[in-house]
Amino acid sequence: MDENKQRPHRIREQLLLFTEASSLPDHLPQPDELRPAFDLLALFDECHNYIYANEGLLKERIFHEIVKLLVMKLYDEQINREGELQFGITASEYEALLRGEENPFERRLSRLYTAVHERYHDLIAETALRLKPLTLAYVVARLQRVDLTNTPGDVKGEAFQSFVYRYQRGDRGEFFTPYPVVRLAVEMIAPKPDEKVIDPACGSGGFLIQTISFLRNSFPQTDITAYIRENVRGVEFNPDIALAATVRLAFEGGTGTEILCANSLSEIDELDGTFDVVLTNPPFGSKGRIEDRRILKEYILARRWYQDADGCWKPSRVVRAGQSPEVLFIEKSLRLLRPGGRMAIVLPDGLLQNISSTYLRFWIRSQARILAVVSIPQEAFIPYG
Repeated sequence: MDENKQRPHRIREQLLLFTEASSLPDHLPQPDELRPAFDLLALFDECHNYIYANEGLLKERIFHEIVKLLVMKLYDEQINREGELQFGITASEYEALLRGEENPFERRLSRLYTAVHERYHDLIAETALRLKPLTLAYVVARLQRVDLTNTPGDVKGEAFQSFVYRYQRGDRGEFFTPYPVVRLAVEMIAPKPDEKVIDPACGSGGFLIQTISFLRNSFPQTDITAYIRENVRGVEFNPDIALAATVRLAFEGGTGTEILCANSLSEIDELDGTFDVVLTNPPFGSKGRIEDRRILKEYILARRWYQDADGCWKPSRVVRAGQSPEVLFIEKSLRLLRPGGRMAIVLPDGLLQNISSTYLRFWIRSQARILAVVSIPQEAFIPYG
């Protein structure tokens, strides 16, 4: 059957879940009509629940669709500072949607998404939104009056951190560092306002967000927006997670270019030696070793090592068949630092204790001065909820 003929029936099925026509405005929102939000996580949950009830998507897919809409909302606020905003739906548009009629809402949101896709094409692969029109209308209506740009940073940070953790922790090896561990690392390193900071395995941006918070509290005269845009960088291989980190940095005042979607082990050599601080929790090898010969041959820690007659460890010319990612990330992270730079990195205990890793400890001591080793209880990394 022609899908257009089925559409009114589907709309009637969703009608009971969304009866907001009377509360929708008769015009698109103006920038001065937006208000900061203090219950963002509740809004995220409402949108998630509605999408789940009406789209039948997996939670990771729902997460991605909501993040795309948040990027559209932020982009709209930044681009349209005067006049009508594009991220919105009016009462008449919603009523036309219920009748299955053509309406400006769908065309307008499609144009807005196209603009966002062109700007963030490295992070957003899809060329169109996947949500059905009524579902899209619901989410837009819930968010259109919110001023994301001027909502307090701590409110946005806490809400988005909880949102990301809830819907993106999973079985693919993405681990979100517990907040107390992140805070401890940042406070030990104590970044300064003139220092460049990078996380080469940034996930959703936890270390970067905490760095921003530390600077805001420790150096209140700092221009945080300028600091983020000039000094903060993150790299994340997974496009979904990279997009989440992009949104978090944009919430704080970033431009959306602070996060690179790339493989830190092979694609960011131009950044080597340009940072004062590295803060990171690299992926651990339990999910698989790095076996790409093009990557392995570039790392001295991917070679086989031996002890000479004096008991010193030296690398051979033989490249291993594979190496744990966290080992390669140690070398990469040190490469990113300028002379005198500082690093805090989360590592498995075995690298600092096992006999098989003796060569690694020898190499680290030859490259850096170790100021502290902090043992974290294993329970700290057990997911909750």
